[in-house]
Amino acid sequence: MKFVFMFFGFFFFSIAAQACTAVSSATTISSAGSYCLTNHIFVSTPGANGITVTASNVSIDLNAFAIVGPGYGDGSGIKAVNVDGLRVFSGSIRSFRYGIEAVYSDGSYVGYVDASDNKMRGIMVIGS
Repeated sequence: MKFVFMFFGFFFFSIAAQACTAVSSATTISSAGSYCLTNHIFVSTPGANGITVTASNVSIDLNAFAIVGPGYGDGSGIKAVNVDGLRVFSGSIRSFRYGIEAVYSDGSYVGYVDASDNKMRGIMVIGS
């Protein structure tokens, strides 16, 4: 019986270690880790990004929320330049120049993202 208790204790600890850092407004992510939206993010400034990623190994769970831009300008919903291991999933990004712009970003993953109604590209990933 002790083995089962220890196993479940370890399993619970593993799940707790996977908790994400809450994101509730436009921001810059500069540390590796897991992040998740807690509400919709609205960006009204033309040229501004919703989320700028400057660190490698960042996972962003949109959590079924949206990042919405002003409908014009040069901003991106999520912009990452020269970072590796970017993961974005489970939500929508619209009304920016680029929904997701990952340039020189190797090992990127984008899944279950509605990137419609963006001016140039919904999803632009350049890298391997």
